[in-house]
Amino acid sequence: MQHRKKILPSFVRNIVNKDSGAGALTINAFVENEFGTINAYQGSNITLVTNEISEGSLVINNINVYNDSYSSAEDGLDSDIKDDLTLTLSLMLAERTDSLRITNITELLDNANVSIKIYDNEKGEYVDGVLGENYFIFDGGYISSIPEPAEWAMIFGALALSFVAYRRRK
Repeated sequence: MQHRKKILPSFVRNIVNKDSGAGALTINAFVENEFGTINAYQGSNITLVTNEISEGSLVINNINVYNDSYSSAEDGLDSDIKDDLTLTLSLMLAERTDSLRITNITELLDNANVSIKIYDNEKGEYVDGVLGENYFIFDGGYISSIPEPAEWAMIFGALALSFVAYRRRK
C-alpha cells in the first residue's frame, strides 16, 4: 500500500478543552506531511510521532500558545504573559536530522514555557528533553534526536586531539 503526501498549509487546529482550556493533540506521521497552524491553549500537550517516516519531514508551520481565549491573542504569542504560558511537546523522532520541522520553534521556546519530552526507546517512555543532549535544533526549525553531521565531526576531532595529547605525554 502506497502512502500519499498530504499538504495542508492552510490547516488550523485549535486545541481546547471546554473545562480547563488545555487540550491534547497527537499527530502520528507515517509519510511526509505539512500542516499550517496549531493553536494551543496554556497547559496543552502536543505529541508528534515521526519515527515511521522513511523520507521527508513532518512540517508544522506555526504553533501558537494562548493564555485563555483565541480572540484575545489573535496575533500569536504575547510576550507580556510569557511566564504564564506552558506547553508540553512530546516528540518521538526518527533517527534522522530532518524528520520534524516546526518553523517557529525558536520563537516558541523564547516566548513560552515549553517543556519538551523525548521518547527514549531503551526505557520505552518519554523523558525530559535536554537541548544538546537528547535533542537538537537546526537551522530552519528542524528538530532531531541525533546531532548534525558537522557536530559529529567536531566530536571526533576533539577525541582525536585528546588522543594525540595523551600519546605525547607518554
